Amino acid sequence: MGEALKVTACETLRQGLQRALETAEAGGETGRVNTIRLIQCAVRDRDAAARREDRCTGCEAEDITEVLRAMAAERLAAADVHEREGHLIEAERERAEADFIGGFLPQPLADRELRAAVAGLVTDLQAKGLKDVGRCVNALKQRYPGRVDPTVASAEVRRALAG
Repeated sequence: MGEALKVTACETLRQGLQRALETAEAGGETGRVNTIRLIQCAVRDRDAAARREDRCTGCEAEDITEVLRAMAAERLAAADVHEREGHLIEAERERAEADFIGGFLPQPLADRELRAAVAGLVTDLQAKGLKDVGRCVNALKQRYPGRVDPTVASAEVRRALAG
C-alpha cells in the first residue's frame, strides 16, 4: 500500500485526505482509494453527529484524528486475529492499511521538542510545583493537539518541575 501522503501545515486533515484521494485515483491505487473513501465516510458520519449536536461546522480536527486512530487500531486488531488464525497475507494487508491510515495522524512531539515545549510552558504558566502538573499537561494538549501523549507529557512536566 505504500506511504500516506502527509498533510502539510497549511492544509486541514480534510484537505489532505481529499488530496490523497485524488492522487491515489490518478495513480490507479484501488486499495488506497477504498481506504480513503472509508475514512471520508466515517468523517461524514461524525459530521452528521456533530450537526445533530448543533455544531453546524461539523466535526473538528480532533474528531477526525480520533476517527483515524480508531480505524488504525481496528486494522491492527484484525491483523492480530488473522495472524493467530494463520492468515498471514491478510494480517500483512491489515497492518499495511493501519500504517497507511496512521500516516495521516499528526506526528508526536520528539523528545527534544517535548522538553523544549514543557520548559517554555512551565515558564509561561509560572508553574512551581506538582499541583501545576495537570494544568501544564492540559495546556500542552491544547497547544499541540494530537501530538502529545498525556502520560509522557506528565512525566516530562514532573521532571521539569523537580529540577
